Amino acid sequence: MKKSFTIAIDGPVAAGKGTIAPELAKKIGGFYLYTGGTYRALALMTIEEKIDADSMEEVIHLIQRANIGLEGKRVFLNGKDVTERIKEQDVASVVPTISSYKDVREAMTEKQRKIASDVALRGQSTNFEHKDNGVRLPRQKAVVAEGRDVATVLFPDAEFKLFLTASTEVRARRRLEQFNALGYENIAFEEVLDQIVKRDAKDVGRSNDPLIKEPEKHGYFVLDNSSLTEEETIEVIIKELQRRGLLDD
Repeated sequence: MKKSFTIAIDGPVAAGKGTIAPELAKKIGGFYLYTGGTYRALALMTIEEKIDADSMEEVIHLIQRANIGLEGKRVFLNGKDVTERIKEQDVASVVPTISSYKDVREAMTEKQRKIASDVALRGQSTNFEHKDNGVRLPRQKAVVAEGRDVATVLFPDAEFKLFLTASTEVRARRRLEQFNALGYENIAFEEVLDQIVKRDAKDVGRSNDPLIKEPEKHGYFVLDNSSLTEEETIEVIIKELQRRGLLDD
């Protein structure tokens, strides 16, 4: 197994990145860098402080004050566990707006790189800026990060770049199941499907760090998991890591 390496997972919304990445990290003994959680925490802060998400200057100011921490799948905002809250629809609807600003993305990228560096190189806490919940970790052999431009912006030199995708309909069903699990029973499939289509268009069409087109031409291993279970998806990824010599057989 390579001493240390980075797995960068990109793909459209609801492709399963947020489910697969932490489980993959656990399976291979790595660290899960929940980049989407940092943006969701920031989005929640705009809601709680009644900040106009369309005002880049105000959002940038929030980043400077935001105390965001990560611990596995858990996300903390200003000392409070907001893991479940940031999954809600009002938070999700703000993320595309704040993440479209170049200055916002650059500031968040620096935070995320710092946490990855601390964990991979010095075995520091999984948390960054969450000073009341420091957990010491052994040195990690891999950092697993997921998002929509992780391999192109955050970790362009990642040893393994994965583009995880699924059909629009499958992704809409997955997102609807998430909403139903949170108690939102009156959301129609067609409404969620429309949200997915619009989100895809916004992610691909944004001027700053858009979701990459034709990922196979940019060094990605492309995996469509429309018909795969979580376990099957992870199995395919691990086999590819082994084939590339990043993991032992």
